[in-house]
Amino acid sequence: MIERGFPAANVVWATGKRADHTFANITNIVRYRNELKIVLFDDYSTVFLLDYQFQKWYAKNTPISLIPIGNVTGITTKNLHYPLQNEPLSLGYRIGNSNHVSKDGLVHISYQTGNLLLMECLDNK
Repeated sequence: MIERGFPAANVVWATGKRADHTFANITNIVRYRNELKIVLFDDYSTVFLLDYQFQKWYAKNTPISLIPIGNVTGITTKNLHYPLQNEPLSLGYRIGNSNHVSKDGLVHISYQTGNLLLMECLDNK
């Protein structure tokens, strides 16, 4: 994909039976940050790397998780039930899973350093 000049790739069902493969597939999104925008889809989630400034419209109560790959600093969120205000997240210590949208409208997420994944969780549909 990269050699052919594609700017993005959608990957379907890369979260299978083996946890090691799932973990590798999810973290590889970060590995190719500067070469390819990768979005993972399965029956329950959509996973992608956030730009340092992100906004998107969501319905109230949409489940969202913020997963840092390594250390992420300066995270600020708006319109999430559990907001962050210039806070860090660190894989293995503090992550932002099981949050949800407070009200219909734009969700804003920004961060200063690191790599932050967003998981749009679809398991409640």
